[in-house]
Amino acid sequence: MPVRWIILALALGWGALPPVQAQEEEAIVVVANIREPASVEVAAIVVGHPAASVDLALHYMKARQIPSNRLCRIDAPIGETITRELYESLIRDPFLAWLRDQGLIEQVRIDPANTDRHQSGWSTTRCDVKYVALMYGVPLRVGGLRPFFMERVASLLDSPMRRDSASVDTELALALYDRVPLEGPFGNPYYNRLPGWIRTTPERRVLLVTRLDGPDPEVVRRMIDDAVRTEERGLQGRAYFDTQSTRESGYIMGDYWIREAAARCDREGLDVYMDHAPGVIGPDIPMEQAAIYMGWYAEHIQGPFLRNDFAFQPGAVAYHIHSGSAKTLRSRDQHWAGPLLARGAAVVMGAIDEPYLTYTPDLSVFTDYLCSGVTFAEAAYASMTALSWQITLVGDPLYRPFRVSTAWMGVRISQQEDVSPWELVRVANRQARSGQLNVALALLRAYWRKTGDPVVGEKLGDLYTVNQLHDGALEIYREILATVDSSRTAARIGAKCIYLYRQLEQGQEAEDLSETLKERWPDEPALSLLERIDDTLLPLLID
Repeated sequence: MPVRWIILALALGWGALPPVQAQEEEAIVVVANIREPASVEVAAIVVGHPAASVDLALHYMKARQIPSNRLCRIDAPIGETITRELYESLIRDPFLAWLRDQGLIEQVRIDPANTDRHQSGWSTTRCDVKYVALMYGVPLRVGGLRPFFMERVASLLDSPMRRDSASVDTELALALYDRVPLEGPFGNPYYNRLPGWIRTTPERRVLLVTRLDGPDPEVVRRMIDDAVRTEERGLQGRAYFDTQSTRESGYIMGDYWIREAAARCDREGLDVYMDHAPGVIGPDIPMEQAAIYMGWYAEHIQGPFLRNDFAFQPGAVAYHIHSGSAKTLRSRDQHWAGPLLARGAAVVMGAIDEPYLTYTPDLSVFTDYLCSGVTFAEAAYASMTALSWQITLVGDPLYRPFRVSTAWMGVRISQQEDVSPWELVRVANRQARSGQLNVALALLRAYWRKTGDPVVGEKLGDLYTVNQLHDGALEIYREILATVDSSRTAARIGAKCIYLYRQLEQGQEAEDLSETLKERWPDEPALSLLERIDDTLLPLLID
Protein backbone atom coordinates (compact mmCIF):
# COMPACT_ATOMS: atom_id res chain seq x y z
CA MET A 1 0.00 0.00 0.00
CA PRO A 2 1.57 3.34 -0.96
CA VAL A 3 2.26 5.82 1.78
CA ARG A 4 -0.30 8.64 1.73
CA TRP A 5 0.20 11.99 3.36
CA ILE A 6 -1.45 15.29 4.26
CA ILE A 7 0.21 18.51 5.51
CA LEU A 8 -1.34 21.77 6.64
CA ALA A 9 1.01 24.73 6.05
CA LEU A 10 1.08 28.47 5.39
CA ALA A 11 3.91 28.56 2.82
CA LEU A 12 5.95 26.37 0.23
CA GLY A 13 10.83 24.77 -0.91
CA TRP A 14 13.08 21.85 -1.35
CA GLY A 15 16.02 20.95 0.83
CA ALA A 16 19.10 18.82 0.37
CA LEU A 17 18.35 16.09 2.89
CA PRO A 18 18.52 12.48 1.78
CA PRO A 19 14.95 11.14 1.76
CA VAL A 20 13.84 9.05 4.70
CA GLN A 21 10.70 7.01 4.11
CA ALA A 22 8.23 7.27 6.97
CA GLN A 23 6.91 4.00 8.33
CA GLU A 24 3.25 5.02 8.05
CA GLU A 25 0.45 3.78 5.84
CA GLU A 26 -2.16 6.42 6.58
CA ALA A 27 -2.37 9.81 5.00
CA ILE A 28 -0.52 12.89 6.17
CA VAL A 29 -1.48 16.27 4.75
CA VAL A 30 0.54 19.48 4.68
CA VAL A 31 -1.20 22.89 4.67
CA ALA A 32 0.46 26.15 3.56
CA ASN A 33 -0.69 29.79 3.55
CA ILE A 34 -0.42 31.64 0.25
CA ARG A 35 -1.49 35.09 1.46
CA GLU A 36 1.07 37.85 1.07
CA PRO A 37 1.63 40.25 4.00
CA ALA A 38 1.10 43.97 3.61
CA SER A 39 4.87 44.37 3.77
CA VAL A 40 7.94 42.28 4.42
CA GLU A 41 8.52 44.27 7.62
CA VAL A 42 5.10 43.34 8.99
CA ALA A 43 5.68 39.73 8.01
CA ALA A 44 9.02 39.61 9.77
CA ILE A 45 7.50 40.95 12.97
CA VAL A 46 4.24 39.03 12.96
CA VAL A 47 4.72 35.73 11.19
CA GLY A 48 7.48 35.79 8.63
CA HIS A 49 7.04 35.90 4.85
CA PRO A 50 4.48 33.29 3.70
CA ALA A 51 6.84 32.21 0.96
CA ALA A 52 8.97 30.77 3.75
CA SER A 53 5.98 28.71 4.87
CA VAL A 54 5.56 27.19 1.43
CA ASP A 55 9.30 26.63 1.08
CA LEU A 56 9.35 24.85 4.43
CA ALA A 57 6.37 22.72 3.46
CA LEU A 58 8.14 21.51 0.32
CA HIS A 59 11.36 20.97 2.25
CA TYR A 60 9.49 18.80 4.73
CA MET A 61 7.68 16.89 2.00
CA LYS A 62 10.95 16.07 0.27
CA ALA A 63 12.60 15.00 3.53
CA ARG A 64 9.69 12.65 4.31
CA GLN A 65 8.99 11.59 0.70
CA ILE A 66 5.48 12.97 0.85
CA PRO A 67 3.81 13.17 -2.59
CA SER A 68 3.47 16.68 -3.94
CA ASN A 69 -0.32 16.37 -4.23
CA ARG A 70 -0.58 16.17 -0.45
CA LEU A 71 -0.02 19.89 0.03
CA CYS A 72 -3.15 21.88 0.88
CA ARG A 73 -2.77 25.62 0.28
CA ILE A 74 -4.91 27.93 2.36
CA ASP A 75 -5.34 31.69 2.22
CA ALA A 76 -5.54 32.94 5.82
CA PRO A 77 -4.60 36.17 7.60
CA ILE A 78 -1.00 36.73 8.65
CA GLY A 79 -0.61 36.47 12.40
CA GLU A 80 -0.76 34.01 15.27
CA THR A 81 -4.43 34.63 16.15
CA ILE A 82 -7.44 34.15 13.87
CA THR A 83 -11.08 34.83 14.66
CA ARG A 84 -13.53 31.96 14.98
CA GLU A 85 -15.40 33.03 11.84
CA LEU A 86 -12.21 33.28 9.76
CA TYR A 87 -10.88 30.00 11.13
CA GLU A 88 -14.04 28.28 9.93
CA SER A 89 -14.25 29.99 6.54
CA LEU A 90 -10.53 30.18 5.66
CA ILE A 91 -8.98 27.13 7.34
CA ARG A 92 -11.43 24.42 8.41
CA ASP A 93 -13.93 24.54 5.56
CA PRO A 94 -11.35 24.88 2.72
CA PHE A 95 -9.34 22.08 4.33
CA LEU A 96 -12.33 19.72 4.41
CA ALA A 97 -13.23 20.64 0.83
CA TRP A 98 -9.68 19.90 -0.28
CA LEU A 99 -9.76 16.51 1.48
CA ARG A 100 -12.98 15.65 -0.31
CA ASP A 101 -11.56 16.75 -3.67
CA GLN A 102 -8.47 14.57 -3.09
CA GLY A 103 -10.62 11.56 -2.24
CA LEU A 104 -9.08 11.28 1.21
CA ILE A 105 -12.42 11.60 2.97
CA GLU A 106 -16.04 11.10 2.05
CA GLN A 107 -18.71 13.30 3.60
CA VAL A 108 -22.42 13.88 3.21
CA ARG A 109 -24.32 17.11 3.84
CA ILE A 110 -26.27 17.47 7.07
CA ASP A 111 -29.69 19.06 6.96
CA PRO A 112 -29.08 22.77 7.75
CA ALA A 113 -31.98 22.62 10.18
CA ASN A 114 -29.90 20.21 12.27
CA THR A 115 -26.65 22.15 12.04
CA ASP A 116 -25.46 24.69 14.60
CA ARG A 117 -23.97 27.94 13.38
CA HIS A 118 -20.32 27.04 13.92
CA GLN A 119 -20.44 23.39 12.82
CA SER A 120 -19.09 22.35 9.43
CA GLY A 121 -22.42 20.98 8.18
CA TRP A 122 -20.82 17.74 7.00
CA SER A 123 -20.90 14.17 8.31
CA THR A 124 -17.88 11.99 7.55
CA THR A 125 -18.48 8.50 6.19
CA ARG A 126 -14.90 7.55 5.24
CA CYS A 127 -11.49 8.85 6.27
CA ASP A 128 -8.01 7.85 5.11
CA VAL A 129 -6.20 10.66 6.91
CA LYS A 130 -4.21 10.20 10.11
CA TYR A 131 -1.71 13.07 10.39
CA VAL A 132 -1.87 16.78 9.62
CA ALA A 133 1.24 18.99 9.72
CA LEU A 134 0.56 22.72 10.07
CA MET A 135 3.48 24.67 8.69
CA TYR A 136 5.08 27.90 9.88
CA GLY A 137 2.64 30.69 9.09
CA VAL A 138 -0.61 28.88 9.91
CA PRO A 139 -2.31 30.78 12.77
CA LEU A 140 -1.62 29.46 16.26
CA ARG A 141 -4.91 30.15 18.07
CA VAL A 142 -8.61 30.54 17.38
CA GLY A 143 -9.85 33.60 19.25
CA GLY A 144 -12.93 33.55 21.44
CA LEU A 145 -16.28 34.80 20.14
CA ARG A 146 -16.53 37.33 22.96
CA PRO A 147 -14.31 40.44 23.01
CA PHE A 148 -11.11 39.96 24.97
CA PHE A 149 -12.13 42.02 28.01
CA MET A 150 -15.51 40.23 28.20
CA GLU A 151 -13.75 36.89 27.97
CA ARG A 152 -11.58 37.84 30.95
CA VAL A 153 -14.50 39.14 32.98
CA ALA A 154 -16.46 35.99 32.24
CA SER A 155 -13.49 33.90 33.36
CA LEU A 156 -13.51 35.70 36.70
CA LEU A 157 -17.25 35.90 37.30
CA ASP A 158 -18.40 32.74 35.58
CA SER A 159 -16.42 29.60 34.84
CA PRO A 160 -13.03 29.83 33.11
CA MET A 161 -13.78 26.42 31.61
CA ARG A 162 -16.47 28.02 29.42
CA ARG A 163 -13.99 29.80 27.16
CA ASP A 164 -14.46 29.10 23.44
CA SER A 165 -10.92 29.97 22.33
CA ALA A 166 -8.53 27.13 21.43
CA SER A 167 -5.30 26.26 19.67
CA VAL A 168 -5.71 25.72 15.93
CA ASP A 169 -3.99 22.33 16.37
CA THR A 170 -6.49 20.83 18.81
CA GLU A 171 -9.46 22.53 17.10
CA LEU A 172 -8.61 21.17 13.66
CA ALA A 173 -8.07 17.75 15.22
CA LEU A 174 -11.88 17.57 15.55
CA ALA A 175 -12.65 18.82 12.02
CA LEU A 176 -14.28 15.51 11.04
CA TYR A 177 -16.73 15.61 13.95
CA ASP A 178 -20.20 16.69 12.88
CA ARG A 179 -20.89 18.33 16.24
CA VAL A 180 -18.45 19.75 18.83
CA PRO A 181 -19.45 22.14 21.67
CA LEU A 182 -17.62 25.45 21.39
CA GLU A 183 -17.25 26.13 25.09
CA GLY A 184 -14.67 24.43 27.25
CA PRO A 185 -12.38 21.44 26.66
CA PHE A 186 -13.66 18.44 24.68
CA GLY A 187 -12.84 14.98 26.04
CA ASN A 188 -10.12 13.23 24.02
CA PRO A 189 -11.11 9.66 23.09
CA TYR A 190 -7.45 8.83 22.42
CA TYR A 191 -6.22 9.69 25.93
CA ASN A 192 -3.77 7.00 27.10
CA ARG A 193 -4.55 4.96 24.00
CA LEU A 194 -3.10 4.80 20.53
CA PRO A 195 -5.46 5.37 17.59
CA GLY A 196 -5.00 1.79 16.39
CA TRP A 197 -6.20 0.44 19.73
CA ILE A 198 -9.73 1.83 19.54
CA ARG A 199 -12.48 1.60 16.98
CA THR A 200 -13.94 4.92 15.91
CA THR A 201 -16.52 5.68 13.28
CA PRO A 202 -15.34 8.14 10.58
CA GLU A 203 -17.36 11.00 12.09
CA ARG A 204 -15.55 10.42 15.39
CA ARG A 205 -12.06 10.24 13.92
CA VAL A 206 -9.49 12.52 15.58
CA LEU A 207 -6.86 13.91 13.23
CA LEU A 208 -3.36 13.95 14.74
CA VAL A 209 -2.50 17.61 14.09
CA THR A 210 0.86 19.12 15.02
CA ARG A 211 2.76 22.09 13.64
CA LEU A 212 6.23 22.74 12.27
CA ASP A 213 6.60 26.24 13.62
CA GLY A 214 8.94 28.41 15.64
CA PRO A 215 10.65 31.79 15.97
CA ASP A 216 11.78 31.92 12.33
CA PRO A 217 12.02 29.78 9.18
CA GLU A 218 15.62 28.71 9.82
CA VAL A 219 14.64 27.22 13.17
CA VAL A 220 11.84 25.26 11.50
CA ARG A 221 14.10 24.00 8.73
CA ARG A 222 16.58 22.80 11.34
CA MET A 223 13.77 21.06 13.27
CA ILE A 224 12.78 19.14 10.14
CA ASP A 225 16.35 18.11 9.32
CA ASP A 226 17.20 17.14 12.90
CA ALA A 227 14.12 14.94 13.26
CA VAL A 228 14.85 12.99 10.09
CA ARG A 229 18.54 12.53 10.89
CA THR A 230 17.98 11.61 14.53
CA GLU A 231 15.73 8.71 13.54
CA GLU A 232 18.66 7.04 11.78
CA ARG A 233 20.47 6.23 15.04
CA GLY A 234 18.03 7.26 17.75
CA LEU A 235 17.92 10.17 20.18
CA GLN A 236 21.29 10.65 21.85
CA GLY A 237 22.23 12.62 24.94
CA ARG A 238 21.16 13.20 28.53
CA ALA A 239 17.68 13.59 30.02
CA TYR A 240 17.03 16.36 32.56
CA PHE A 241 13.95 16.53 34.80
CA ASP A 242 13.05 19.39 37.13
CA THR A 243 10.37 18.86 39.78
CA GLN A 244 9.17 21.43 42.32
CA SER A 245 8.93 19.03 45.29
CA THR A 246 5.59 20.66 46.01
CA ARG A 247 2.95 19.41 48.44
CA GLU A 248 0.18 21.68 47.19
CA SER A 249 -2.77 19.51 46.24
CA GLY A 250 -3.36 21.26 42.92
CA TYR A 251 0.23 20.79 41.79
CA ILE A 252 1.35 17.40 43.09
CA MET A 253 0.24 15.82 39.83
CA GLY A 254 2.80 17.80 37.83
CA ASP A 255 5.67 16.52 39.95
CA TYR A 256 4.29 12.98 39.69
CA TRP A 257 4.20 13.18 35.88
CA ILE A 258 7.80 14.40 35.73
CA ARG A 259 9.08 11.71 38.10
CA GLU A 260 7.29 9.00 36.11
CA ALA A 261 8.67 10.39 32.85
CA ALA A 262 12.18 10.29 34.34
CA ALA A 263 11.70 6.69 35.47
CA ARG A 264 10.59 5.70 31.95
CA CYS A 265 13.65 7.30 30.38
CA ASP A 266 15.77 5.54 32.98
CA ARG A 267 14.31 2.20 31.90
CA GLU A 268 15.09 3.08 28.30
CA GLY A 269 18.77 3.44 29.19
CA LEU A 270 19.18 7.21 29.06
CA ASP A 271 21.35 9.06 31.53
CA VAL A 272 18.74 10.75 33.75
CA TYR A 273 19.42 13.78 35.95
CA MET A 274 16.90 15.02 38.52
CA ASP A 275 16.52 18.39 40.22
CA HIS A 276 14.17 18.22 43.21
CA ALA A 277 14.79 21.74 44.51
CA PRO A 278 12.03 24.37 44.28
CA GLY A 279 12.35 26.67 41.30
CA VAL A 280 13.81 26.09 37.85
CA ILE A 281 17.22 24.43 37.46
CA GLY A 282 19.77 27.12 38.26
CA PRO A 283 22.38 28.62 35.91
CA ASP A 284 25.11 27.03 38.04
CA ILE A 285 24.11 23.51 36.97
CA PRO A 286 26.39 22.30 34.13
CA MET A 287 23.59 21.17 31.81
CA GLU A 288 25.19 19.77 28.68
CA GLN A 289 24.20 17.50 25.79
CA ALA A 290 20.52 17.62 26.75
CA ALA A 291 18.33 15.41 24.59
CA ILE A 292 15.25 15.58 26.84
CA TYR A 293 14.10 18.32 29.20
CA MET A 294 10.89 18.35 31.24
CA GLY A 295 10.30 20.77 34.09
CA TRP A 296 8.28 23.61 35.56
CA TYR A 297 7.16 26.32 36.71
CA ALA A 298 8.29 29.77 35.49
CA GLU A 299 6.76 32.26 33.07
CA HIS A 300 9.87 32.87 30.96
CA ILE A 301 12.91 30.84 30.05
CA GLN A 302 15.71 31.00 32.61
CA GLY A 303 18.50 29.04 34.29
CA PRO A 304 21.13 27.21 32.20
CA PHE A 305 19.08 27.79 29.03
CA LEU A 306 20.14 31.45 29.04
CA ARG A 307 23.82 30.62 28.71
CA ASN A 308 25.35 31.59 25.38
CA ASP A 309 26.90 28.14 25.06
CA PHE A 310 23.72 26.18 25.75
CA ALA A 311 22.32 24.08 22.91
CA PHE A 312 20.12 21.00 22.84
CA GLN A 313 21.20 17.80 21.15
CA PRO A 314 19.82 17.31 17.61
CA GLY A 315 16.26 15.98 17.75
CA ALA A 316 15.77 17.00 21.39
CA VAL A 317 12.36 16.83 23.09
CA ALA A 318 11.61 19.67 25.53
CA TYR A 319 8.60 20.80 27.54
CA HIS A 320 8.18 23.32 30.34
CA ILE A 321 4.82 23.29 32.12
CA HIS A 322 3.39 26.79 32.47
CA SER A 323 0.04 28.43 31.76
CA GLY A 324 1.51 30.61 29.01
CA SER A 325 4.52 28.61 27.83
CA ALA A 326 3.45 29.01 24.18
CA LYS A 327 1.64 32.36 24.16
CA THR A 328 3.77 33.06 21.11
CA LEU A 329 6.11 30.89 19.06
CA ARG A 330 7.82 33.87 17.45
CA SER A 331 10.03 34.88 20.38
CA ARG A 332 13.52 33.61 21.20
CA ASP A 333 13.49 34.91 24.77
CA GLN A 334 9.86 35.19 25.95
CA HIS A 335 7.90 32.32 27.49
CA TRP A 336 9.27 28.81 26.75
CA ALA A 337 8.19 27.16 23.51
CA GLY A 338 9.90 29.56 21.10
CA PRO A 339 13.10 29.90 23.15
CA LEU A 340 13.46 26.13 23.56
CA LEU A 341 13.12 25.69 19.80
CA ALA A 342 15.61 28.50 19.19
CA ARG A 343 18.11 26.65 21.39
CA GLY A 344 17.91 23.48 19.35
CA ALA A 345 14.86 21.47 20.43
CA ALA A 346 13.03 19.62 17.64
CA VAL A 347 9.84 19.00 19.63
CA VAL A 348 8.05 21.14 22.21
CA MET A 349 4.54 21.37 23.63
CA GLY A 350 3.03 24.41 25.26
CA ALA A 351 -0.04 26.31 26.42
CA ILE A 352 -1.32 29.28 24.41
CA ASP A 353 -3.47 30.30 27.38
CA GLU A 354 -4.39 28.93 30.82
CA PRO A 355 -5.28 25.25 30.27
CA TYR A 356 -5.30 24.16 33.94
CA LEU A 357 -2.94 21.36 34.89
CA THR A 358 -5.49 18.57 34.39
CA TYR A 359 -5.77 19.50 30.72
CA THR A 360 -2.05 19.75 29.97
CA PRO A 361 -0.15 16.79 28.50
CA ASP A 362 0.33 13.93 30.95
CA LEU A 363 4.10 13.61 30.71
CA SER A 364 4.13 10.10 32.15
CA VAL A 365 1.89 8.88 29.32
CA PHE A 366 3.67 10.98 26.68
CA THR A 367 7.11 9.69 27.62
CA ASP A 368 5.98 6.09 27.92
CA TYR A 369 4.54 6.04 24.40
CA LEU A 370 7.40 8.04 22.91
CA CYS A 371 9.98 5.64 24.35
CA SER A 372 8.03 2.72 22.91
CA GLY A 373 8.88 3.97 19.42
CA VAL A 374 5.66 5.64 18.25
CA THR A 375 5.51 9.01 16.51
CA PHE A 376 5.50 12.35 18.29
CA ALA A 377 1.90 12.95 17.20
CA GLU A 378 0.69 9.60 18.55
CA ALA A 379 2.44 10.09 21.89
CA ALA A 380 1.22 13.68 22.21
CA TYR A 381 -2.42 12.88 21.51
CA ALA A 382 -2.32 9.88 23.85
CA SER A 383 -1.11 12.24 26.59
CA MET A 384 -3.92 14.82 26.39
CA THR A 385 -7.21 14.48 28.24
CA ALA A 386 -8.89 17.21 26.17
CA LEU A 387 -9.03 18.67 22.66
CA SER A 388 -10.45 21.95 21.36
CA TRP A 389 -8.45 23.57 24.15
CA GLN A 390 -5.24 25.48 24.87
CA ILE A 391 -2.32 23.14 24.03
CA THR A 392 -0.18 23.44 20.91
CA LEU A 393 2.05 20.60 19.71
CA VAL A 394 5.17 21.72 17.85
CA GLY A 395 7.25 19.25 15.89
CA ASP A 396 7.23 16.79 13.00
CA PRO A 397 4.15 14.58 13.57
CA LEU A 398 6.02 11.60 12.09
CA TYR A 399 9.14 12.04 14.21
CA ARG A 400 10.10 8.90 16.13
CA PRO A 401 13.04 9.76 18.41
CA PHE A 402 13.12 6.18 19.75
CA ARG A 403 12.69 4.49 16.39
CA VAL A 404 16.01 2.73 17.08
CA SER A 405 15.45 0.79 20.29
CA THR A 406 18.09 0.16 22.95
CA ALA A 407 17.76 -3.55 22.20
CA TRP A 408 18.65 -2.95 18.56
CA MET A 409 21.63 -0.84 19.63
CA GLY A 410 22.80 -3.85 21.65
CA VAL A 411 22.54 -6.06 18.59
CA ARG A 412 24.68 -3.65 16.59
CA ILE A 413 27.30 -3.58 19.35
CA SER A 414 27.37 -7.39 19.51
CA GLN A 415 27.95 -7.46 15.75
CA GLN A 416 30.81 -4.97 16.21
CA GLU A 417 29.15 -2.36 14.05
CA ASP A 418 30.08 1.30 14.34
CA VAL A 419 28.11 2.81 17.22
CA SER A 420 28.15 6.21 18.87
CA PRO A 421 29.22 6.77 22.50
CA TRP A 422 25.60 7.54 23.45
CA GLU A 423 24.38 4.26 22.01
CA LEU A 424 26.99 2.46 24.05
CA VAL A 425 25.94 4.32 27.20
CA ARG A 426 22.28 3.42 26.71
CA VAL A 427 23.09 -0.26 26.30
CA ALA A 428 25.41 -0.23 29.33
CA ASN A 429 22.77 1.51 31.43
CA ARG A 430 20.20 -1.11 30.53
CA GLN A 431 22.67 -3.85 31.41
CA ALA A 432 23.59 -2.31 34.75
CA ARG A 433 19.98 -1.67 35.69
CA SER A 434 19.03 -5.26 34.90
CA GLY A 435 21.67 -6.70 37.25
CA GLN A 436 24.46 -7.14 34.68
CA LEU A 437 26.85 -4.61 36.20
CA ASN A 438 30.02 -6.50 35.32
CA VAL A 439 28.89 -6.89 31.70
CA ALA A 440 28.22 -3.15 31.51
CA LEU A 441 31.59 -2.28 33.07
CA ALA A 442 33.42 -4.58 30.67
CA LEU A 443 31.68 -3.03 27.67
CA LEU A 444 32.49 0.52 28.78
CA ARG A 445 36.09 -0.30 29.76
CA ALA A 446 36.83 -1.82 26.37
CA TYR A 447 35.48 1.20 24.51
CA TRP A 448 37.17 3.66 26.90
CA ARG A 449 40.57 2.03 26.43
CA LYS A 450 40.11 1.92 22.67
CA THR A 451 38.85 5.48 22.10
CA GLY A 452 39.29 7.56 25.25
CA ASP A 453 35.87 9.04 24.54
CA PRO A 454 34.86 11.33 27.45
CA VAL A 455 31.15 10.41 27.29
CA VAL A 456 31.95 6.74 27.76
CA GLY A 457 34.66 7.49 30.31
CA GLU A 458 32.32 9.63 32.40
CA LYS A 459 29.66 6.90 32.39
CA LEU A 460 32.26 4.32 33.45
CA GLY A 461 33.39 6.61 36.26
CA ASP A 462 29.78 7.18 37.35
CA LEU A 463 29.09 3.45 37.55
CA TYR A 464 32.23 3.05 39.64
CA THR A 465 31.06 5.88 41.90
CA VAL A 466 27.54 4.59 42.60
CA ASN A 467 28.98 1.13 43.27
CA GLN A 468 31.54 2.47 45.78
CA LEU A 469 34.53 1.81 43.50
CA HIS A 470 35.94 5.24 44.31
CA ASP A 471 39.56 4.76 43.33
CA GLY A 472 38.64 3.53 39.85
CA ALA A 473 36.23 6.43 39.40
CA LEU A 474 38.82 9.03 40.44
CA GLU A 475 41.37 7.63 38.03
CA ILE A 476 39.00 8.01 35.09
CA TYR A 477 37.67 11.43 36.13
CA ARG A 478 41.24 12.75 36.44
CA GLU A 479 42.06 11.47 32.93
CA ILE A 480 39.06 13.34 31.53
CA LEU A 481 39.96 16.54 33.38
CA ALA A 482 43.48 16.40 31.96
CA THR A 483 42.17 16.93 28.42
CA VAL A 484 38.83 18.69 28.92
CA ASP A 485 38.20 21.95 27.03
CA SER A 486 34.65 22.66 28.23
CA SER A 487 34.19 24.64 31.43
CA ARG A 488 30.83 22.96 32.09
CA THR A 489 32.31 19.50 31.69
CA ALA A 490 35.18 20.50 33.96
CA ALA A 491 32.72 21.74 36.59
CA ARG A 492 30.68 18.55 36.44
CA ILE A 493 33.64 16.14 36.52
CA GLY A 494 35.48 18.28 39.04
CA ALA A 495 32.49 18.27 41.40
CA LYS A 496 32.35 14.49 41.21
CA CYS A 497 36.05 14.24 42.00
CA ILE A 498 35.73 16.55 44.98
CA TYR A 499 32.75 14.59 46.26
CA LEU A 500 34.83 11.41 46.14
CA TYR A 501 37.88 13.08 47.73
CA ARG A 502 35.68 14.09 50.64
CA GLN A 503 34.27 10.59 50.92
CA LEU A 504 37.85 9.31 51.11
CA GLU A 505 38.80 12.10 53.56
CA GLN A 506 41.33 13.56 51.12
CA GLY A 507 40.59 17.21 51.85
CA GLN A 508 43.83 18.62 50.48
CA GLU A 509 43.34 16.96 47.09
CA ALA A 510 39.84 18.44 46.95
CA GLU A 511 41.13 21.96 47.69
CA ASP A 512 43.96 21.69 45.14
CA LEU A 513 41.60 20.56 42.39
CA SER A 514 39.12 23.33 43.19
CA GLU A 515 41.83 26.01 42.97
CA THR A 516 43.16 24.59 39.69
CA LEU A 517 39.76 24.62 38.01
CA LYS A 518 38.88 28.11 39.24
CA GLU A 519 42.18 29.49 37.99
CA ARG A 520 41.55 28.07 34.52
CA TRP A 521 37.86 29.08 34.31
CA PRO A 522 37.38 32.01 36.70
CA ASP A 523 34.06 33.09 35.15
CA GLU A 524 32.30 29.71 35.10
CA PRO A 525 29.25 29.90 37.44
CA ALA A 526 28.93 26.12 37.57
CA LEU A 527 32.20 25.91 39.49
CA SER A 528 30.25 26.97 42.57
CA LEU A 529 29.27 23.29 42.70
CA LEU A 530 32.77 22.47 43.88
CA GLU A 531 31.93 23.86 47.32
CA ARG A 532 28.28 22.77 47.39
CA ILE A 533 28.46 19.20 46.08
CA ASP A 534 26.81 16.74 48.46
CA ASP A 535 24.38 13.82 48.40
CA THR A 536 21.51 16.21 47.60
CA LEU A 537 23.12 17.65 44.46
CA LEU A 538 24.73 14.43 43.26
CA PRO A 539 21.60 13.26 41.32
CA LEU A 540 22.04 16.31 39.08
CA LEU A 541 25.52 15.11 38.15
CA ILE A 542 25.39 11.31 38.32
CA ASP A 543 22.60 9.16 36.95
